[in-house]
Amino acid sequence: MQTTGFWKKAFRRTLASVPGKRVMLDLGAQLPVRLKSALTLRFLSILSEEYKTSSTHIASNLGIDDRYSCLVPRYKSVEVFGKPQHYIGERGALFLAQHLAAYSDCFVDIGAHIGYFTFFVRKRLPSQKPILFFEPDPDLFRLILDNVASNQLPNTLGFQVAVGDTDGKVIFYRNFTDTSQGTLYADKVNEHELQAIDVELNKFSTIVTAHNLSNCLVKVDVENGEEEFLRGVEGAENKIRFLIIELLKQAHDKKLVNRINDMFGFNAFYINDFTLEHSANGSFTYRDGQYNWLFCRENPDELATILAGSCLTIVG
Repeated sequence: MQTTGFWKKAFRRTLASVPGKRVMLDLGAQLPVRLKSALTLRFLSILSEEYKTSSTHIASNLGIDDRYSCLVPRYKSVEVFGKPQHYIGERGALFLAQHLAAYSDCFVDIGAHIGYFTFFVRKRLPSQKPILFFEPDPDLFRLILDNVASNQLPNTLGFQVAVGDTDGKVIFYRNFTDTSQGTLYADKVNEHELQAIDVELNKFSTIVTAHNLSNCLVKVDVENGEEEFLRGVEGAENKIRFLIIELLKQAHDKKLVNRINDMFGFNAFYINDFTLEHSANGSFTYRDGQYNWLFCRENPDELATILAGSCLTIVG
């Protein structure tokens, strides 16, 4: 064990002395997608950690499309140097969203963060089908908006709006410790550096009415705001074809899986990486880092038909 630690430290010291690190990082971030691997991700991530600079962002193809060039925060190593297959905890939901988009009329990305789902789904979604993304953090929203514009993504609309159970203004807590955990609920984020700001808040029902949406594929990542999101769906349940949603512990404590099933008449599937596990009564076996669920009207056999030829399988 001590020998392993010695070699790790020696390797990092060697990387720290390597000249031209910035050039290597720039080239690595734009490495052709087919050449990005777990090995290059690991090497470039360590190199980035050892490269001391005031530069906070780097241009990357996201590992999605060689034609993309998106500014991404340097600390987002997987997004910068990896590709969707390396995105442990999200890759099942990513590939599921991309596949199900073909059976939907639009994609609604609620809690878009840096826009990874938006860019991944847009790659294969026909341009006539709109994507709407919602991100209340002003810096993250501007980042996505600029990347969408610079990459000329068609029919992709952004809104600096939180989505919840009412329409109006609300306090949103920007999270400087982990930007992926910005929230409306400061009491549910412990020991993080937060900043309170005022943002617009809309109900999902208001959004679908304003944009005349139907047959929607909806992805939701709202950091403990899942129950409020669902209350805001009331009256627009029939507009959702597929719902991919992150459910954290508080949601399970409130039996939200069963409540969604009752509310929509949906079937529930726990997304365990590339395996979808049918849950008839809300029960499931948690796997580390796997928080996402799919809700849809299809039963397991019907969903299996839709997912035929994809990287996803169904059990239960």
